[in-house]
Amino acid sequence: MLDSAFSPEVIPLWPDGAPGSEHWSQQEQETYLPLPFDVKFVRNIAQPTLTAYLPDPSVATGTAVVVCPGGVFHYLSIESEGTDVARWLCARGIAAFVLKYRVLQTEARDEDLIKQLQDRFTNLMKLMNLCSRLSR
Repeated sequence: MLDSAFSPEVIPLWPDGAPGSEHWSQQEQETYLPLPFDVKFVRNIAQPTLTAYLPDPSVATGTAVVVCPGGVFHYLSIESEGTDVARWLCARGIAAFVLKYRVLQTEARDEDLIKQLQDRFTNLMKLMNLCSRLSR
């Protein structure tokens, strides 16, 4: 019997384009950050999907979970917070559906992405510091 945890089914949520992004032209990209991060993430997602990881019927509990990987709305940590979690759940009899959802558009080149994220998070830290001082 084929184990669907190892051959998951990808289900497009909006085959004709998600509302509000029908004309998005960015290309979805996978990026890998080596150590110390050791993480693979997906960005510039225009086509939302659910990927079904279904347990073997002999261990299935009848429970299902939607797994929504994080990534500060700029990317999705698709392995460590998505597929790895889904496979872990599936091995325990729980059906898991990994949601790949739209995120903010980022620069296409990895070098430009890193600069873009540094700028955004530097500005965020400045805002958080300002809010902290104002609340005192």
